[in-house]
Amino acid sequence: MNNPSLAYSLAEKMSTYESVEFTISGVSSNYDVAANQTGAFGGALSKLTTVGKERGLIRIITDQTITVKYNDTANPAITITSSESPYYEVALNVRNMFITTTTSTNLKIVLYYI
Repeated sequence: MNNPSLAYSLAEKMSTYESVEFTISGVSSNYDVAANQTGAFGGALSKLTTVGKERGLIRIITDQTITVKYNDTANPAITITSSESPYYEVALNVRNMFITTTTSTNLKIVLYYI
């Protein structure tokens, strides 16, 4: 979903958010965010699988083109270019993200949840 007004409307209804900012240096294939960013998915995204916390919104800001896979490296990749940033996705049961880059990339990931 790359509809900023709808995303902002949804984010306003979310009661809490968590975020992580980091740089992936150089080329990286399936960079495991949960394993490499302390607390990134142990906090926010784990709450999405808790009763009453099933719905959320992910905002990804990137300065380079990346591909993102949710939960497992075998899942299909979503390509996000810097011109599509910020990118929004409604998140259901997302427990991790795997990011592929072709150059050093700065990322900000924000998760809003109910």
